[in-house]
Amino acid sequence: MRESVLREEAENEEQERRKRGHFSKQPMCPVSPRRELFSQGFCAGPSGGLTLLGGAARVGKTATLRRLVGEWASAEADTGPEAVYPQFQFLFHFELEREKGAQPSSLQALVQSAYPHLSAQLPYLWRTPEALLLIFDGLDRLHGWHDASPGMATKDPTEGCPLPDVLWSLARGAMLPGCCVLFSGRPTALKPLENASPRLWLEVAGLGEGVRRAYALGLHRGQPERVEEALTRAQQNEYLWGLCADPGYCWLVCSGLGEGPMPRTATQVLAAYLHRVLRQRAEADPRDLLFRAGELALEGLSQRSGLFAEEDLRRYGLEPPRLEGGLIQRAPGRGRDLYAFCQPSLQEFVAALAQYLAPERRDLLLLLQAIQAADDGRYQGFLRCLLGLSARVSSRQLEEFLPPLPHRSICEAISWLEGLVQTEAKKRELSRHHLLTVAHYLHEGRNRRLARLLAASISHMKLGSERPQHGVRLDPTDCAALCYVFQHCESVDSFSFENCYVQAEGIKYLLAAFLNCKRISLVGNNLRDEGVRILCVVLRDPDCKVTEIELAKNNLTRACTDDLLSAIVSNASITGLSLNKNNLGDIGAMQLVEGLQHPDCKIEVLQLQGNQLTGACTQGLSKMILALSNLSWMILDHNQLGDIGIHNLCTGIRSSHLRRLGFGFNSLTDLASNGLVSALCVNRTIQFLHLTGNYFTQRSLSSFVTLIRTCQRLRKLWLGRNPLSAEDKQVLQAEQANRPSLKLML
Repeated sequence: MRESVLREEAENEEQERRKRGHFSKQPMCPVSPRRELFSQGFCAGPSGGLTLLGGAARVGKTATLRRLVGEWASAEADTGPEAVYPQFQFLFHFELEREKGAQPSSLQALVQSAYPHLSAQLPYLWRTPEALLLIFDGLDRLHGWHDASPGMATKDPTEGCPLPDVLWSLARGAMLPGCCVLFSGRPTALKPLENASPRLWLEVAGLGEGVRRAYALGLHRGQPERVEEALTRAQQNEYLWGLCADPGYCWLVCSGLGEGPMPRTATQVLAAYLHRVLRQRAEADPRDLLFRAGELALEGLSQRSGLFAEEDLRRYGLEPPRLEGGLIQRAPGRGRDLYAFCQPSLQEFVAALAQYLAPERRDLLLLLQAIQAADDGRYQGFLRCLLGLSARVSSRQLEEFLPPLPHRSICEAISWLEGLVQTEAKKRELSRHHLLTVAHYLHEGRNRRLARLLAASISHMKLGSERPQHGVRLDPTDCAALCYVFQHCESVDSFSFENCYVQAEGIKYLLAAFLNCKRISLVGNNLRDEGVRILCVVLRDPDCKVTEIELAKNNLTRACTDDLLSAIVSNASITGLSLNKNNLGDIGAMQLVEGLQHPDCKIEVLQLQGNQLTGACTQGLSKMILALSNLSWMILDHNQLGDIGIHNLCTGIRSSHLRRLGFGFNSLTDLASNGLVSALCVNRTIQFLHLTGNYFTQRSLSSFVTLIRTCQRLRKLWLGRNPLSAEDKQVLQAEQANRPSLKLML
């Protein structure tokens, strides 16, 4: 936690230097697609505006964009509060696919193929690019995108060049400067565009808890009773309910959740759905049909395609009528001869199942090794299902229609997974994304032995990042997979989930993993008060070993203080608490510090930076300082304590053992310096003092000289961004010369 203070200081300095003016959104804040993707001044500047909309497969990116386009097109008012981006006169929406044929050779050819009625107007539209919005959905599906060179650029929308080069030219502003462009796709496809300086980068997080029921009822309008029954059962299983955040799995749960055992993995959900389909179809030989369909599905995965023509089906001896009714469907909005599996995850599952159903048994070990060597993300769902089927509990219900899966094939899948875990366990530092991938493999395969082996090799698990855009986004199923691996592990010293967007729903799945951990960082996860209430359940557990917890940037209010105090008083092992950059306010702070005076409280580090505190709460803070004999750090930067607040705090500071104090950016003036220095000279324990960004002038110079001379333990003093003259700074630097161990920040 102490290291995080240094990061906070650097971050605050950067925020103060950052120029304002460009449209921005705080990380983790929800954004309204019809209001905040493009502000009126968004496209100001020669490079226009680039927006990136990312997210995992099937979380609803395409649905979000289709709704946005529909609302823009149907808006009755061109101006006023009901308008949807009235600054755009034309909106071109393209859903990219990995087509096998030739792609359009220019932007103009692409627009003409999708909007032929506008062909005559295009030369005029290119002259006013600021009135255009171009949306390209499915960048990860575009043929040649992963191999495209960012350096290739063309300025003319009529000039012939590969489509990936056209998109790069738009992203960099070389083509149609001033227009707005939106790309959507998986994060791996969007990552190269970081260098194109996007104005806004958003992620679709799936269906929130409050909208899942309405979404499911909308999909199954004719069967509300069955949907209600399925969702009621799903809510009884936390993992299953979290899986419903994925619109595709929400559809599968409502379509295939029968009376059998409650699924505990995504593989089991897909197996339950297929079981229901097979029961309804009464197929004479489903094994041969599923094997052929699986071979087709695997070919599509290898080509990053989910669309199949009739000739593709016939190459595998399949006819559309045999697959329709639960397995495939006509592709929405496509030609009548194009088909797709009912859900992308179903395509992955059928492809995995086919490897066990081959007429001549296949060596899965060789197959898995080949896929591992060539995998660039396209086979992740396939691998999860393949390993998930190695757990008999996942495939048992299919044995009503299919023979038991070959034991040797199951052993080969487990052997490959064990080799992967052993390789990862030997690494000194795991890739964050790779760790999450392996955790999903273990969770789907229900292999507790290998999960313990992996967990025992890790002492510090860091999935987060100080940079919000670089944190690994964790949905509820990710949290469940991690908990499956780490819930029985006692070797993990710290968990870091900075900017992982766990939220209140995700925190429920991590509680068991937190029990044996000492340090937990949940900075920037939008937990809100509800998430803290859930977290405190494990913190109050008598067996909980947590000593430090960071909850900065989580939109917390005073409503969470009772739960926090209950956990801290119940668990004497908690010595560090960070609540930086929340919204506690004076009332929340007073409630907190009053409770921290309890005799069983052992807090040593308290951080309340950026919580809208004023002098009204400082008397309570002073009493807390006197009551907490172990308190050594108190960080109150970026508040509005004022001179009166510092005067009130001095009573407690005189009798404290504080070693680090933070009063930066608190509107302090020369009226506060004398009393503060006098109090610090009495206790003489202060080592780090942060007074950056206040209003100290030459009148405070003598006080600071006294502080430097008297407090011999002082190691670092921050006085930057105060209105001190060059002569004043020279005086202080001269005093510092007599104290080699002191570092003075001016």
